[in-house]
Amino acid sequence: APPISTVPPQMVHPGTDGEVYGLAVDANDKTIIVGRFYSYDLSGRNCIVRINTDGSLDTSFNPGTGVDPFDSSIQAVALTSSNQVVIGGDFVSYNGTQRNSIARLNSDGSLDFTFDPGAGANGPVYALIAQSDGKVLIGGDFTSFNGTTRNYIARLNADGSLDTTFDPQNNLNAPVYTMAAEGSTQIAIGGDFTSVGGVAGQDHVARILGDGSVDTTFDPGGGANGTVYGLARQTDGKIVIGGEFSVVNGQNLNRLA
Repeated sequence: APPISTVPPQMVHPGTDGEVYGLAVDANDKTIIVGRFYSYDLSGRNCIVRINTDGSLDTSFNPGTGVDPFDSSIQAVALTSSNQVVIGGDFVSYNGTQRNSIARLNSDGSLDFTFDPGAGANGPVYALIAQSDGKVLIGGDFTSFNGTTRNYIARLNADGSLDTTFDPQNNLNAPVYTMAAEGSTQIAIGGDFTSVGGVAGQDHVARILGDGSVDTTFDPGGGANGTVYGLARQTDGKIVIGGEFSVVNGQNLNRLA
């Protein structure tokens, strides 16, 4: 008879030793996990790890020292069409190289040096979308990107530089926590903002166009009466929001609408 294991079943894959803030599944059904943690399954992995379909550590994805979880975190992750990994968060370096709040990684976990954001964002990135054309939308609690004013939302070119064709013209007055896009022409956003380009009734949820301007055809009425932390777009174009609110456009809707 085989020996009896002394390891409790729940400890076979103990997982991370800290918070998980984001997930992304790649073309091989492996899962990228980001957050604020030091290890996965007792192996050192700072804030980012890739796991196999059975939950075991994928050792072929090696982030090196990654992001220091002592005073930093990775808040968001997205995959490009070529299976590269874009990360955003509250960090100043990745594996020893300066990267302020945004970076792109190769499929093996190493830093992609062809994506250079310069000084990057001057605050945390909480949400991001990797577009099919290689550009990256970012939202968060920042007011500039590489020295250019961009309040809480920006779009980057495939090389990491600021895409100046996307100009929100300082439309937002508070952080963006979540985004969902339909191609590159419409971007739904949620967060802590109460003003979007001076358009009334856009509290905490709004939609902007591919050039960064406000989409005035999207009218949520009075919006939500509290912060929107999560947002998803249905196939019929409707938008589901979740967060810390109890009223949406005058209707009692607790935390989900």
